Amino acid sequence: MAEHIQVQDIVPRIQYTADGINKTFETPFIIFNEDALDVYLNEEKVTEGYTIQLDDEIRGQIIFDEAPSSGTLITLTRHLTIARTSDFQEGGSLRANTLNYELDYQTACLQELADNINRSMVLPPYAVGSATQLTLPTPNPGKSIVWSQDGTYLENSTVNINAVSAELDAKVNTSSQNAASSQLSSQLAQNMAVLAQTKAEDAAEQASIATQKAQEATSVLAGKANVDLTNISSDASSLICALPLPTDEFVDLTLAESQKYTCPANGYFYVSKASSNSNQYIAVFNETSGLASGEFASNWSGQTIRLYIPARQGDSCYWTGTFGGAMSSLKFIYAQGEVV
Repeated sequence: MAEHIQVQDIVPRIQYTADGINKTFETPFIIFNEDALDVYLNEEKVTEGYTIQLDDEIRGQIIFDEAPSSGTLITLTRHLTIARTSDFQEGGSLRANTLNYELDYQTACLQELADNINRSMVLPPYAVGSATQLTLPTPNPGKSIVWSQDGTYLENSTVNINAVSAELDAKVNTSSQNAASSQLSSQLAQNMAVLAQTKAEDAAEQASIATQKAQEATSVLAGKANVDLTNISSDASSLICALPLPTDEFVDLTLAESQKYTCPANGYFYVSKASSNSNQYIAVFNETSGLASGEFASNWSGQTIRLYIPARQGDSCYWTGTFGGAMSSLKFIYAQGEVV
């Protein structure tokens, strides 16, 4: 050891962040002896798994058996026992080395006290009054520490802060759920508005198509037939009357229940299906025009029902019901006017 060490103005505590490789860490402050160094890994104080070496100026070097994992916070702090380390005898020799060592040790103890005070709860120098007490109240589970009404001492709160926090969390969660539900309802309303607008646009388009078809029919019939058809022959009248009737031209269909079918021309949507029990029903719908037709099998199993509804080109039709028997026919039948 050197003849005399110098106690520098330095805090007796240092921290490192491990890199997972380095095993050796030094203290820039003197520690006097190995037992005076406390070692922490994150928040845990450890007493094994390392060795401590002192240099000539009794500064410490800690060497871990295994390198601490990367990111670990390593804290090295000095903790001296506050006591006299020498006893000077009356009339005895007063050696400078012994006196310096004693003063250095006491100075180091004062450094530790100063560091502890700096890390403790203290009033600022500009705090008003001198009667304020910083003594902590007796621990009370769930209660928080608050200032008294006159601000002169600390006391436990009258409410359970954990219960209040849990209640606030519950209210926040409920508010969040309500907000999410409100947002979902708003989004649903927007989607419904968009759907309604789309339906309106489709209806307007269908009306425009119908107007165009009427204009085309008027153009075709111009000069050939008047409004009341009084200027056409009886044969022509019979022919006109037969135009919407079904023909033997059809398209076989394979559709599941409620599956929509778009009619390729003017004609009829036709279904023939057997029941499998009494009190079953079957129906056909023209979703575009709103026409529908249906019937119940109220008396026996195996009753075959045949249904059809007229449909224009582009109409959407489908069948539905509880008939559980065989589907003997499902087709679209063309009108006379589509094949003449």
